[in-house]
Amino acid sequence: MSSNPVIVSEPLSPVTGSSPLALLLPLGVASICGTAFLSSISMQAMNAEKLQEIQHNFSELERERRNCKKDLEDCEKERDILKTEENENLKKCLADLETARVPEQRTVIMCGADDGEIRCENSKTLTIVSANYGRTEPTAQVCPSTSASMDDTNCRLDVLNKVSEVCNGKTRCAVPTRLNDFGGSSVNPCPNTYKYTEVQYICS
Repeated sequence: MSSNPVIVSEPLSPVTGSSPLALLLPLGVASICGTAFLSSISMQAMNAEKLQEIQHNFSELERERRNCKKDLEDCEKERDILKTEENENLKKCLADLETARVPEQRTVIMCGADDGEIRCENSKTLTIVSANYGRTEPTAQVCPSTSASMDDTNCRLDVLNKVSEVCNGKTRCAVPTRLNDFGGSSVNPCPNTYKYTEVQYICS
């Protein structure tokens, strides 16, 4: 009786004492570590690029901040200039308004002993500003005379108090013009000169 031959297979000889699976493990680990390394390098590159972009943006913002600061300083200077001009214009406007409020000053001259009357319209009342009895104008230009001297043009007698007493607060008034109204010959400022009464007043 014949028997089938028995084939005996030899086991694979171990290579340096490691199994085939053991040979595969270092390759996988190396692959994973290499991928992680490359990923780390790529991340660093991205971070560096991002940091550079941030620094660039910061520089732009800093430049804009300086420009805005300069614009603000210019605006403040212009504001101060405009404020100064506005104050000056306001002062001028107030001065003009005050001038406009001041009533017009009127002047009336009564020659010799002529009667004179001053009056205000629209129920306004008189305020005497000044009054002089004498002569301050050159010869023959005001109240000329053929019988008396007119050479003295520094002939002054302040009669403001007297005229104010008679006229202030009235709407119309007969101005005193005679020497006796002001005190008589004892106060005559220039006896040989033809005189007149000059009154300045306002209506308010």
